[in-house]
Amino acid sequence: MGARAGLDRTQDRPGRQAFVLEQRLLSMDPAELRSEIKRLIVAELQLAGREPESIDDDAPLFGGALGLDSLDALQLAISLEERFGVRVPEGDEGRSIFRSVRGIADYVGKVRGG
Repeated sequence: MGARAGLDRTQDRPGRQAFVLEQRLLSMDPAELRSEIKRLIVAELQLAGREPESIDDDAPLFGGALGLDSLDALQLAISLEERFGVRVPEGDEGRSIFRSVRGIADYVGKVRGG
């Protein structure tokens, strides 16, 4: 096994993957973060036929065109925690964060230090 094989195994370690994700998140500008959140919403909530780019940054996520419900909110909260390492609070504060893609991105940026 050569040095390259060792590097490949290093990159597959969960700690290394988390570090790379952390660095990528810290270097994202707000528009990139919003795009990433849109991709997450479409993929994790299985919004068939919906392109991430078609979601408006300020459109309501619940009670609007996307038709998301409370189960979607739970899945989205779990996905945000897994992907970005942030826990969305419950109650009124959580509802205000989930008001739109921009609301989520602002919260993630604030918690992540961006």
